[in-house]
Amino acid sequence: MNGDPRVVGVRRFLVGQAGPFPRVVFREEVFAQMDQFAQEHPSGESGGFLVGRKRNLKSLEEYEIVVDQFVPLAQARGGASRFALTKDHYQAVQRSLQSSGSNLRIVGWMHSHPGFGVFLSAFDKQQHERLFNRPWQIAYVIDAQLGERALYHCVDHAWRELPGYYILRSEYGPSGDRGRGARWPRRVASLLLFILLVCAGVLGYQWVSSRYIEPSPSQVAQNTEPVPVPSGQESVVTVTPAPPSVTQSQSAEQRPEPPKPREYVVARGDSLWTIAEKVYGDARLYRLIAEANNISNPSRLRTGQVLVIPDNPEE
Repeated sequence: MNGDPRVVGVRRFLVGQAGPFPRVVFREEVFAQMDQFAQEHPSGESGGFLVGRKRNLKSLEEYEIVVDQFVPLAQARGGASRFALTKDHYQAVQRSLQSSGSNLRIVGWMHSHPGFGVFLSAFDKQQHERLFNRPWQIAYVIDAQLGERALYHCVDHAWRELPGYYILRSEYGPSGDRGRGARWPRRVASLLLFILLVCAGVLGYQWVSSRYIEPSPSQVAQNTEPVPVPSGQESVVTVTPAPPSVTQSQSAEQRPEPPKPREYVVARGDSLWTIAEKVYGDARLYRLIAEANNISNPSRLRTGQVLVIPDNPEE
């Protein structure tokens, strides 16, 4: 349909610090899906597969890992004390990707630690080295209750926590010709600039005329007509009193007070995604809260922290 939105561009946002190789990139909708999945399973460990691409780079980093999909696995009834994967799980996801003709592959796994922090246990490391033994496969751990996340990488049994990762956000616009959509803001800006130049020219001409161009005496004489005054009567001058001036205190009283910004106190288990879902009804608007509060790492929130909630510009 002509009114459906389409992707017109993408932007990357760094969470944490830009660390050494490898570079890991999560699509924003996948990152929010994993966060929601972890919150919906608070009774025990749960998780799934990370599906995406290994993109080669023409740099010292050699490649980057892009996570395009999250494939969750059903949680055991009553919750499991630990999240266990098998070769059957791994091969079933691989067969599904191959049968669909997709060029995506399994790039790692994700599991949750509800309420007891983010780390990799000895069991987790053994499971990773058994099933995810490629150097570009990663392990992602999330504790939705404490609002903590961590990303791990292993090469030759040497484990390392990555200091940061990137969020890939798609920019949407109306469907149709992308070039047309990209040109119309420039046309509007050109029209506004033209109007400003015309207004400036008119005002400048009036100012120069009033300051430097004086009327000739003949024009003054022609435009001056005597005002007859009846004999025996005095001319009457009517003085109209000036309107009372408004003092600064009165204007300050009449000026409406600006609305106070909304505030939100972070509770246990909150994240910017869940807070955005509560206040805006859309978890993808978490970036408004992060920018208003100068938060460079959206995954690090403190219980009791007071956040300023800006208005939604789309409303």
